[in-house]
Amino acid sequence: MVDQKQNAKSFDMEFIDKIRNKKFFPFLCSLPILLLLLFYWIKAQYFPLHDFSNYFFGGLFSVLGKFDHQLYDALHFNTLIQNSGYQNIFASYYPNTPFLSFFFIPFAAFDPFVAKQLFNFISAFLFSFTLIRLFNHYEIKWEWLLVLPLIFFMSIKNNLLFGQVYLFIFFLLGEGFLAYKKGNKLSMSAFWSIAILLKVFPILLGFFLVLRKDYKGLAYLFFACLVLLISSGLFYGFENWIYFISEVMPKSSAGEIYDGFSTNSKSALVLFKNLFVADALANPQPIIPISILFTLVFILFKARLLGICGAMTLKFKEQPLIPFSVFLVVSLLISPTNSSYSKVFLIFPVLALLNSNAEKIPKGILLFIVFLICNLPQHYFYELPLLLRFPRFYFLLAFLIGFCFVFKSKIHWPISLAFLALFLFQALPGIIKNEKDQSEYVLIDAQNPILVSNYQFENGDLQIENWDNQGKHWTNSGINFTIKKIEPLSIKNNQVFLENKQITFGKDNKRQAKLINGNEVWYLSDKNRGFGFYTLRRVEL
Repeated sequence: MVDQKQNAKSFDMEFIDKIRNKKFFPFLCSLPILLLLLFYWIKAQYFPLHDFSNYFFGGLFSVLGKFDHQLYDALHFNTLIQNSGYQNIFASYYPNTPFLSFFFIPFAAFDPFVAKQLFNFISAFLFSFTLIRLFNHYEIKWEWLLVLPLIFFMSIKNNLLFGQVYLFIFFLLGEGFLAYKKGNKLSMSAFWSIAILLKVFPILLGFFLVLRKDYKGLAYLFFACLVLLISSGLFYGFENWIYFISEVMPKSSAGEIYDGFSTNSKSALVLFKNLFVADALANPQPIIPISILFTLVFILFKARLLGICGAMTLKFKEQPLIPFSVFLVVSLLISPTNSSYSKVFLIFPVLALLNSNAEKIPKGILLFIVFLICNLPQHYFYELPLLLRFPRFYFLLAFLIGFCFVFKSKIHWPISLAFLALFLFQALPGIIKNEKDQSEYVLIDAQNPILVSNYQFENGDLQIENWDNQGKHWTNSGINFTIKKIEPLSIKNNQVFLENKQITFGKDNKRQAKLINGNEVWYLSDKNRGFGFYTLRRVEL
């Protein structure tokens, strides 16, 4: 009986080995992820434009000669979309780079839904192409391809349904890395520079090259980025790039996305803001209302993460996939948003794990954590106490710690302290600045829309024009005032003036300033919010 069981087991192993040796075996293992991509590519045809509208209309307005820095203003962007004949679309070009709209110009020749499907097809094809090449290059068992559709299910699904760019950026990062491994720095710089100018965050790979003392590769990457920047700058005008670097990047890097405090962002930055920064509307009761602590804690957090990058890069000089993967994980941790679709980049550290000699138990635990990062429904946590609303961030941090444990690496303290000093120096002007803007919210006790586009009074009732997926519509705020007199005020250099007296001093964008009853100045402002996501503020005279 025992012999029969052993013979059956031996026969099964021989059959499996025969299948593995067949030429079609890699394709057989690739089939689940290819079918997943195909299924959601088809489903995306019946899904709203969603995030793809940001990219498509950026490209369309580039073709029409309407791209300028005002496109970062959500109200202006949506007004242009509506005036172009498209209804029931709510989009925001902020905080994308000018190059991204330049890149999407060819897609503007199509209907937006056709363009979305075309881009999704290209992205899915290139994503699967690079994924298979990475498996082949590192000689990872093809059976692991059967597991990836399960681990990265929501990330792949959301990329295609929303028309996001991250499958395409995975291709750029992966092909650039393979080119780098083969010593082809020219190809590497071409792929990575496109990724950097599309989404900025891969710029951390420049530090990766510095630590590896690959100054030639760094020079190639710098000049490739410069060529793309100049090309798009010549098309648009360099003032748009200057505006992006000086205005858009600082605002988005500070986590000012939509209302600036939304836990939907699921990021460390927004968690720290909610812990330490008070906002009368979005975060009236932080746990420790000392805003300087937010700056210091986040600086310390980033410096320590970059210290981990430094340690990994210096330790694994002959295995660049390991530090390359850590840089991508760190870029996800310090990003102002922690989206599901960007988690496809965790495929790189997963491949590093599968290519390692790590023990099965820690390897399995880390793979399960990645599954939770990608697939755990986040909306179940939004109504919980603050510290419980960020499971994706906690699991991502746990994965990084576990990854360092598996590869026996710690923090490189000299590098960490150097970045700490650099970040403190950068933050010093903001820490010591004297904020003169004493404005306050109007709609604290009323429903506050994500974007207020206008306001007026009817019989003393404050009427708010809200802009969302259904376009513009008026609602009663439920707030009543005794209105005696309303006078329009001028806005010069983005500041409100009453006669020749400057009333406001902040860098926020402002619209529709009015003097109410002679003693209050009201205006629309995006202070502490994403560009053009206006709400109503007032200053008492």
